[in-house]
Amino acid sequence: MAKTKKKKSPNARLLASEKNLAKGAPYRWPRGVSGNPSGRPPALFSKACRDKLAELVPGDPHERTFAELIADMLGQKAILGDLYAAAELADRAEGKSKTTMDVNDGRGDPLGDLIEEFRLARAESETEETIQ
Repeated sequence: MAKTKKKKSPNARLLASEKNLAKGAPYRWPRGVSGNPSGRPPALFSKACRDKLAELVPGDPHERTFAELIADMLGQKAILGDLYAAAELADRAEGKSKTTMDVNDGRGDPLGDLIEEFRLARAESETEETIQ
């Protein structure tokens, strides 16, 4: 028969968590001091791409920027039936649609079950304390 591991009570978990936080206190940055004073490094490639898209296309009779030319080409492909081009245009113009995900695995109410488990563990812990 397998030996089951006894679960820690919520109070014991809280004490262990506070103890671990206290261990790391000497290594934390003091209040008002940044751990990254220079900030995030500049995204050089992103800036170069934005600059290129803003440039005028050399020799273009309509004097379009690279971004405008790319959008025009995507539009032409979408008109000819390219669904990828149509989707790309829609995503860029309207923003990508939100993707939803159902995380319920069919067990009913997982959050409710977890709350009930903590409630029972607390009641068991309090019962053990009154017995001792």
